[in-house]
Amino acid sequence: MCIRRVTSGFVAPLARLERATRCLEGSRSIQLSYRGVLSMIARRGYVPFRTVEYPDLQRDVRDVCARVAQLLRTAPSPEQLLVGSAWTVADVGAHLVTIARRNTAAAQGSPFEWDPRGSPHESMADANAKDISDLGERDLAQLARLLVEDDEAALRAYGTDGDRPVQWTQYEMRARDGVAIWLGELLIHGLDLARTLGREWSITSDEAAAILDGLTPALGVFADRTTARKAAGVYHVHLRGDGDFTFDVDTAGTVTADRGRPARADLHVSADPVTYLLVGYGRRSPWPAIARGAILAWGRKPWLALRFANLFEQP
Repeated sequence: MCIRRVTSGFVAPLARLERATRCLEGSRSIQLSYRGVLSMIARRGYVPFRTVEYPDLQRDVRDVCARVAQLLRTAPSPEQLLVGSAWTVADVGAHLVTIARRNTAAAQGSPFEWDPRGSPHESMADANAKDISDLGERDLAQLARLLVEDDEAALRAYGTDGDRPVQWTQYEMRARDGVAIWLGELLIHGLDLARTLGREWSITSDEAAAILDGLTPALGVFADRTTARKAAGVYHVHLRGDGDFTFDVDTAGTVTADRGRPARADLHVSADPVTYLLVGYGRRSPWPAIARGAILAWGRKPWLALRFANLFEQP
C-alpha cells in the first residue's frame, strides 16, 4: 500500500484555519456567525458510517480499475510527466501494478515487508521506487493488462468475507479495509492521470468515506513520534453524513486511531468527505475548502491544531 501525502495533508489545513480565525476576533458579528456554525455541527452528535456493502466495494474497485487501465492505454507517451509530479504515466501504471501485488500477498498471509525506520515517508518512497524498477515494464498496453489481471488476483485473494482479519506490514486490518485502501490508490492515481491527459474523473462521497474508513488502522503507523509527544490530546474528525474518527495521542508519542466519536475531544474537525480526501492526498488546495466551510475546526484546545498538523509524516 502507498498512502502518499495522506495523513499530514488531512490535518495541515487545521493550522491554517486556526491562524485565519484569529482574524475574526475583531468582528463580533462574524465571530458570532462562525460560532453559530460550529455549535450547530457540535449538536448533531455521532453519525454512523453509511457502510458501502463489501460486494459493492469490490465491484467499484473493478470499475475504477477498468477506467484507469483505459487511461493508460490511451495515453500518448509512457514518459509523459504527470501534472505537478516527478512521476511519469508509466511510473503510475507500474506503481499500481506493484500495489495490487502487495494487496494479493497480504490477503494470502504474506504481507509486504516494510520497515518505517523512523521515517515512514522516505522508507515508503524508497520501497515504491524499488518495486517500480524491479517490475521493469514501461509499455502502457502491457501495464494496463497487468493492472486488470493483478486487480482481479487481489480481489480473489481478499475473498468474500469483508470482516476477515488481514495482516498488513505494521498493523492488522479487515479485508474490506484493504479493498477500500486499494480503491483509494486507483481513484487518486486515476485522478492524476486524468488531469494530465485532460480527461474527466469523478470520486463520490461514498467512495471517499469508504477509503477514509479503510485507512483508519494504518494512520498510527505514520505518526512522527517526536511531534506526537508534544501533541498529547484527543482529536475528533467528523465526515459530514458519514461518520467519525478519533485520534488519541499519549505523552509517550503513541497514536491510536479508531472509528467513532470520543466522549470528549480537545480538537474537532468537520469536513466534506471528498474534499477531505483530496486535500489529504495533496490533490486540492485547502484554502477554497476552508473559505466555503467544507473543512472546519474548533475545540477547547485550539492551539493543538498546529501540532496536529505536523503529527503525521507524509508517507
